[in-house]
This record gives sequence, structure tokens and C-alpha cells, in this order.
Amino acid sequence: MKNRPSEFTVQHWLFTEAMGKFDLDLGESGIQCRRLNGLRPEQALALDYAPDRGQTPLREVLAGLYQVDPAQILITHGAQEGLFLFYCTTLGPGDHVVTTLPGWQQSWEIPRWLGAEVSFIRLRRDRGCSLDLAELRRNIRKNTKLLVFNFPNNPTGCDLSEEEWREVAALANTHGLRVINDEEYLCDYSSSLVQRVPGSAAVSGLSKVYGFPGLRLGWLIADIAALGTATNMKRYTTICNSSLCEHLGRKVLERRATFLEAYRAMTRAGLAILKAWLPAHPVLGLLEPQGTPFGYLTVPPSVDSAALAKRLLHEHRTLVMPGEVFGDVHALRLTFGRPPALLRRGLQALARVL
Repeated sequence: MKNRPSEFTVQHWLFTEAMGKFDLDLGESGIQCRRLNGLRPEQALALDYAPDRGQTPLREVLAGLYQVDPAQILITHGAQEGLFLFYCTTLGPGDHVVTTLPGWQQSWEIPRWLGAEVSFIRLRRDRGCSLDLAELRRNIRKNTKLLVFNFPNNPTGCDLSEEEWREVAALANTHGLRVINDEEYLCDYSSSLVQRVPGSAAVSGLSKVYGFPGLRLGWLIADIAALGTATNMKRYTTICNSSLCEHLGRKVLERRATFLEAYRAMTRAGLAILKAWLPAHPVLGLLEPQGTPFGYLTVPPSVDSAALAKRLLHEHRTLVMPGEVFGDVHALRLTFGRPPALLRRGLQALARVL
């Protein structure tokens, strides 16, 4: 077991190096954030402790969307807490985990901190960053316990096909593996991993697609036994979620069709702006986004993407995410889920640096 996790590179870049130094945010991984005044919270709401698993009406709404038992749902402080609780209640010394790279640092740091070994499947650009199933099979060991996925993927924007998910399900069934997927960018919950792979788990939340990261509201869906253990771990950390945030979260989900329509409209318009801008800058390549509000831009090996992102930040007060914070190089993650005027200003700043 590691003494402590390594520094979280994404959060260090955002909150230590960049915070307070940018006016244009093309770095955050979700759609442009929304405001409270559209939700109209009930003024008479009692701000008591919420139940540790989450308020029943909220869990029932989610159960209907995912077509699962409400007892399989734990409301968490964002999707990241859901992942953390699942790792803590699933993994220990001697276990082995397979995850993808580039990816979300938590998916390897926390398993290592818990004493597990981690192997990486590289999402290669020459394959469109699709999952190499043959390599995945080669990395399965006798002590492999968990496959950790994030599809649609952050930062590459790639996703798996129906056939690829079926192969993952077959592999998990053959080897008795647990599988968890971070589904923050999934809009159709009926196609969640928990519907594809029996005994699997999934997390999501209101941050990326809905535009409410400040509510810090997420959920973990897993089998009832795993949820019981995760709930007990939550009692040692955040105890429960904010009753106000859960109340507001239910209002969001009850209007999810409206929010999803707005999300799709903004991302369609933003991606069109980005694609129209790219031909004038052939030094950049774009991996086609598959359901994400951001694009993964590749740069030549001669270009230091971390240095490029720093120049953009310090000279033009514009934020993007360098590939280095995801365990990659020579790439930038740029969010196009923004109002057109803001996005164009950010692209103009990037053009000047290029």
C-alpha cells in the first residue's frame, strides 16, 4: 500500500497553477455551467441531514432512468466520491486492476494506494483511441479483480461500440471480473454498463452534461451488497449529501429532457465552430468526439503541449488542459461546449499562440 496518493495533476494545474489567471475557460470538462435562478428551490425546505444513501424521491427518479432497484443507488458527493467509495470497498493488497491511459488519475492512484497493482491499456491515436480488446485480454491475470473504464472517455472523447461492450461483458463473465464505468457523458441511461454487464457498477452526476458541477451531486449504481459496504464507508467520510443539493438535483433530473436538448444544441454548435476553425491550423489534429463536449487536439512531437497551455494561460488568460495532466503528451483537451462568442475568443487566443 502506498503511503499516500501522488499529487493530482489535473487539480494541481487547475487550482494551483491556473486559478485566478484565466478569463476564458475552455479547460473544464463539462458544458457551460448554469445558474441557480432557473431551479427555484422551495423556500420552506428543511435543511436537515439527508439519509446516508440519499433522499428516496431522488433515488426513485434515478432508478426509473436506469431501470434498476432504488436499493442499488447511492447518492454521492459527485461521481468522484462514488468511484472512491467503490475502490475502497472492492480493492486491497494483492488485487490487480486494468484501466485506460490517457485517463483520470484517480483510477490508478487510489487502487495503488489501496495496495493493488495497476496495468494500463493505451488508447492509441492511430486506432482512433478505441479500446484494444486483444491487449485487454493479454493484461488479465489470475489476480485481476477490476476493470476501470470511462466511456465516453475523458480526455479523448472516444466511446465503445455495442460489439465492443459485448466483448467486455464476455471477458468479465469468463474471468469473474468486476467492471466499473464512469458515465458522466452518457445521456441514455438505459444503455448504462449496469444494463450491459451483470454485476457491474457505474457512476455519473450532474456536472458535465447538465451543467451543475457546483451542486457536487453524483451517484453510484452497483449490486445491493456492494452498495451496503460503500454506504458504510461514506459514513466515515461525508456522512451524507447536502439535502439542499439533493432537492435541486431532483429538480434537474425531472427536467432532464430540457437540459439534454440544450446540451446537444450547444455541443453541436461548438463542434461546428471548432471544425470550421481547424483547417487554418493544420498543426493540430482532432480526434472525433463521440458524445463529449470537448475535443482532444493532437500536436506534433516537436511541440511541448504543457508549455503551449502555459503560454496560452499566462499570455492570453485562456485555459485548456494539456495532455500531460492525463498521463499523455503532445495533446490538448479543449472544451467546445461554450457560448459561441466565448468559444471564438478562446480559439483566437490559441491561434495567436500557435
